[in-house]
Amino acid sequence: MNKIAIQTPADLTTSTGLHQIELKLANNFFSRFKGLMLSRALQLNHGLLITHCSSVHCAFMTYTIDVVYLDAQGKVTKCVPQLKPWHASVSNAGKDQQGKPYARAIHTLELAAGSISRFNICPGDQLDHPYWKTPSLHRYDNLKRTTP
Repeated sequence: MNKIAIQTPADLTTSTGLHQIELKLANNFFSRFKGLMLSRALQLNHGLLITHCSSVHCAFMTYTIDVVYLDAQGKVTKCVPQLKPWHASVSNAGKDQQGKPYARAIHTLELAAGSISRFNICPGDQLDHPYWKTPSLHRYDNLKRTTP
């Protein structure tokens, strides 16, 4: 079982170049539910990748975060800077700069506040993480149904 405490390096490619960040992976019910609740503020270049999650809340948090929504392959679909404690965000709420509704995301990346502007993260940018390349990490993708 993959616990939230495991940190993995990931590469974030934006218009300002390649940025390496350390991510904790939340890929099961309990780690996704806990998220960053009751935790200390994220350090620079650190974050939490929450799989199979298209909306987040900041209940029981005491600090602001940046939220980046991703498609199934790690492509950025929406950025939400400076999400405050006790607020929530949904991946497909609102419209982009061209007036088009945002696509519904598959995964969510939570970063230290200010990371979106510091890395200049925009829709279309790419996060490369071992999760995309390691089938054993895809808990829901590996479930096989058996018929009685």
